[in-house]
Amino acid sequence: GLLKSLFIYSSGIVITGLAAVIPGGLGVTEGGMTGLLVFNQVDLVTALAIVLLFRVVTFVFPTLLGLMILLIFYGKILLTKKNDKK
Repeated sequence: GLLKSLFIYSSGIVITGLAAVIPGGLGVTEGGMTGLLVFNQVDLVTALAIVLLFRVVTFVFPTLLGLMILLIFYGKILLTKKNDKK
């Protein structure tokens, strides 16, 4: 139910905080969240799919979005500098 989902999500955040030495908590977060889901009677394959989807949404997607925004604004800055030199 909702309460279990909130517990698993919050535990994942805590695990990530505890693994702050590892960039993004990679590996530790996935293992902890998968373990919690399996402990709560979620099938292993389903648990892995949920955790991978969670990581894509919370880690990969924002990183790619930030990179795209950086490239767009950096490109505008470079174009502005080129136009100022003329």
